[in-house]
Amino acid sequence: MLHDLYWPKTMTWTGLTGARFIRPIRWIVGLLDGKPLKFSYGGLAASDVTRGHRFLGAASIRVKSFADYEKSLRSNGVLVRPSERLSKIESELAAHAKKGGYRIHPDAELLKLVTYLNEFPTVIQGDFDPAFLNLPDEILVTVMRGHQKYFAVEKRNGELAPHFLAVINLAKDSKGLVASGSREGAQGTLCGCAIFFGSRIKNVGSPTIFPSLNGLLTSPGSAAIVTRLSASVRSPAGWLNSGSTSAWWQAHVAETDRAAELAKCDLSTEWSASFLSFKVSSVDFTQKRKASLMKFLTRSTITTVRWGSTIPFHAISLVFGGSRR
Repeated sequence: MLHDLYWPKTMTWTGLTGARFIRPIRWIVGLLDGKPLKFSYGGLAASDVTRGHRFLGAASIRVKSFADYEKSLRSNGVLVRPSERLSKIESELAAHAKKGGYRIHPDAELLKLVTYLNEFPTVIQGDFDPAFLNLPDEILVTVMRGHQKYFAVEKRNGELAPHFLAVINLAKDSKGLVASGSREGAQGTLCGCAIFFGSRIKNVGSPTIFPSLNGLLTSPGSAAIVTRLSASVRSPAGWLNSGSTSAWWQAHVAETDRAAELAKCDLSTEWSASFLSFKVSSVDFTQKRKASLMKFLTRSTITTVRWGSTIPFHAISLVFGGSRR
């Protein structure tokens, strides 16, 4: 039965044909009527002995029943029931939001993930340099949730705040060491993000960016991306415009075609190579945000960015089906 449990990704620790599980199994607890079951899996025999939290509990705990198992683990730093861990996380997130005067950026998937990543979850607050707020919100949120498993927080007006909430697998962080480490982790990731995003903005307006897609393939033996792009995006965009007599449509033929042209240009930049999870189209930056981010980049001893030209957001929306936030 254990061998047939399905996981998208599994590990093996006794050989390729041996036991497989999402992580190597260290011990097995199996009881029936208070007595250990006689079976083994992956070279481990079932017993009535479990272990507590690595830092908060005992290394060996003997149990007699599930009720005893749950009670014993609770006193050793492990909350067995996912619903209890979820409730603890939600209440602490709400408490931090109330204390800080902000609100949590909604993220049901991340909430579920941290519920199952931690045995005794505790929420702490961390901060990052406000200069990073000059990056697009989508990038900040994605970096915090995808790279660090942090919850982004927003001001009452909906703008992101220079803080985040992290869920740690400890009872507390009394000395602030984990919060400090979390801040350093966030700062490092966001700094790298700013560098590559700066490179992206610099190259988006370059006349060589579209031809550079000639050397990129979607898969071995397939047509170049630039060819597929012309067939799947630019041609339909041109057809939509040419088939309409509306003055509004005709006034934006060049803009729509340019938006289609830029649709996959990220693939030839350092941004795409380093942050594959992002699908951010040409962002409509204000001059103030451009100047602020450029100042931050140069302050961080990064080569000054030459901002590329932008195109109206309605043209991007037509091609990508997007909308202004």
